[in-house]
Amino acid sequence: MKVRIVQQMSGTRSDGYPWPAANAILVVGDREGAELCAAGIAEPVAEHRTAETSESKIPPETRVQRPKPPPAPPLPPPVIPPAPAPPAAAPSAAGEDVNETTLIRDWAKSKGLTVGDRGRIPQDVKDRYFADVKKG
Repeated sequence: MKVRIVQQMSGTRSDGYPWPAANAILVVGDREGAELCAAGIAEPVAEHRTAETSESKIPPETRVQRPKPPPAPPLPPPVIPPAPAPPAAAPSAAGEDVNETTLIRDWAKSKGLTVGDRGRIPQDVKDRYFADVKKG
């Protein structure tokens, strides 16, 4: 519905926009237009169906120009987490390299020494392994 504002209002309308000046044409919903007319703030504007748009009949100085909302800010680039590092040789409980403990266990078994498949390797077995490796 189109209405012409007949009474200057202060403040802002319910949609947050300021009230237009007196004699300005305002396009509103039918309910709001009826309320404005009933309150004496505006009067209805007859809409004529012609080849020209009714907008062109309104003097430019009385047209209500609503500001366009600002464009939305650009989206930030997606956050891509870095690829995980390849797993390194895991140290044993004593801080030894897993591959080295496997070598010591295999050597000890080949020499007839008793060592478990898991757990700490006795220090005397390690000492004998390193002494034997240095000789060879």
